[in-house]
Amino acid sequence: MKVGPLVKEEGCKKVLVHYGGQSAKKSGLLDRVCEALKDFDIDYVTLGGVVPNPHLSKVYEGIELCKKEGVDFILAVGGAEIMWCGSLSHNGLTGCGICGGDWATHLIEHELGGMFDVAHRAGLAAVWESWARYVMDEKPERFAQFAVDVMGVEESDDVKSTALKGIEAVEEFYRMIEMPTNMKELGI
Repeated sequence: MKVGPLVKEEGCKKVLVHYGGQSAKKSGLLDRVCEALKDFDIDYVTLGGVVPNPHLSKVYEGIELCKKEGVDFILAVGGAEIMWCGSLSHNGLTGCGICGGDWATHLIEHELGGMFDVAHRAGLAAVWESWARYVMDEKPERFAQFAVDVMGVEESDDVKSTALKGIEAVEEFYRMIEMPTNMKELGI
């Protein structure tokens, strides 16, 4: 697991590990993440209990915990709701950590969620692959790095091929956990 060295590389001293409910625990993912942090002598605190379409009260709980514990990095573990709360906390509400990137899929999903009342994580799963294929040519090396570092795709000399294999790996992962991978499967 690369989370330990990546967080260490950022120079973080204390991490808030932010997760949802029982699936992160039952799958062993939470334990693996915490072990990876321990292996690199990174202190952490945990905050669980995020539910689908979470309320701001959980975000504010995270803010208070970050301030109290001196957290300088937030690590969201789990589904899209965790990412939402984690990124919301990260981006200005806590004053700790950084969270850069492209949130276009979130903006698209928020529109779908408002129009069709779909769960946030299901909407993200349904739009991500199409979005990724559409924008991949702009920065294929970014998608190839994601494919190798996150999805475990074997790197090849063909950057676009590696990037596409990463997108396909995400699609397969979503299918494995029974998430929709397109609008039809989402019911739209």
